[in-house]
Amino acid sequence: MIINKELDNERKQNILNLLTKCKETDKNLKQFASESHEYKLNPPISKNKVIELENKYEFKLPEDYFWFITEVGNGGACHGYSMDKFEDMYFDYLKYDNRIDLMREYSKKVNEGNANDIENTDFEYYGILRFGTLGCSFSIGLIVTGENRGKVVYYDEEFYEEPFITCYDNFVDYYENWALETSLNYNMGSFGIRLKLEIDDLIKSYHDILNDNIEENFINKQSIITTMHKYKSLEEKYLNEIYNLYNLEKDENYKLRFAVLLINHNYKKIEKHIKEAFKNKDIIDSYVRVLYFKVHAETDLYISNFKKEIFDWTDEIKSALEYYKKLSNEENKKNNFSIFINMALYLYKNNLIDFNEFDIFINNRNSTILYILSISSLENDNIFNIYIDEFIKACSNKNTEKIRNTTSYLENILKNNKKYKKEIINTIKTEYQKLLEYYKVNEPQDKYIIDFISNTSKRIFNY
Repeated sequence: MIINKELDNERKQNILNLLTKCKETDKNLKQFASESHEYKLNPPISKNKVIELENKYEFKLPEDYFWFITEVGNGGACHGYSMDKFEDMYFDYLKYDNRIDLMREYSKKVNEGNANDIENTDFEYYGILRFGTLGCSFSIGLIVTGENRGKVVYYDEEFYEEPFITCYDNFVDYYENWALETSLNYNMGSFGIRLKLEIDDLIKSYHDILNDNIEENFINKQSIITTMHKYKSLEEKYLNEIYNLYNLEKDENYKLRFAVLLINHNYKKIEKHIKEAFKNKDIIDSYVRVLYFKVHAETDLYISNFKKEIFDWTDEIKSALEYYKKLSNEENKKNNFSIFINMALYLYKNNLIDFNEFDIFINNRNSTILYILSISSLENDNIFNIYIDEFIKACSNKNTEKIRNTTSYLENILKNNKKYKKEIINTIKTEYQKLLEYYKVNEPQDKYIIDFISNTSKRIFNY
């Protein structure tokens, strides 16, 4: 809990002390993007330089942010990737009132498919000083104009997500609480979008919503459960209370969120509910993800390594296998099939599922299973011939997306199994020569595919 709210040396020292504790708590830099800054701040910038830029671009920084960059540090350690230095930021639109309202409206258009590609979206820069990033197109900014002046906002520069104004009153409160929670070894992935409540109040607030004692607004079911995820460990009494909320909740969407939360804490009582869910075709796909979290053995969820307890869930995984067999490839692109098939193939490798159970996916040329099989040590001539046929067909049809995908499959096999090396290289060489001749004569302007063929040829033929 932050007590001193004054912008003075005591508060500066508290921030620096918290950063030291962050280094001690997260010495292996496991927190999100911490390797980009290692909990180090750059030296402060001079006040005169900041004032010079304010005057030049006709804006005024909030007092606390001015104090932070001139007294504590100018860029470096922060939530997300390393915070930018102030002098490297973009100032051209800071004099205008921020238009969070327009950003929200345009985000709705994008998601409804009604966005106009030529529409001017400069309003995303109005009155927002972008100082950091959460990765991809997600930025972190400080609002310097309008009614939300001083608050930190998360926004998507591609507008697929609406901007979210964090719950902290100003930048220093935001920063100090980030450092505090990191030093306490909380999960920091949802920092800024969660509530300023601790576990007792979170549980009470959820009960109040269920009992209609309070209306949902900023404190709502989703924000409460999101905030509960910050704890890496909870006492048994709290887990029992959360389990009680799971049983009281009628909405399957929120029951699912509680199930994930309880699984993350290895709470045994939830297991019987997960097993029941695998008997219900309406929710089985959602609970595949819950099971994946439970049995996965790595912090990186894309690595297919599982705990031994996955074998206790063989019947449930077989039930899900039958469920996914009835769906089309397009349907299986939109659900949890990709993480499910990793679990199912793991059971196959341990002789608990017959390989012919996957025939329907292979015969339907399901791209997910073809990719996963290509990165394993393939020893099946029939499957290998499918890859070769798909590659030749893609080249023959001049389907650039499939050429790229099928080439990657063959290259994966080449890396993992030398048995097929000669045939793969000869096939690729033959088909690529045909493609190059075609594109050079008929579509010489298509530099993308010509460059792709040339670059992958050099790489593959060196195996």
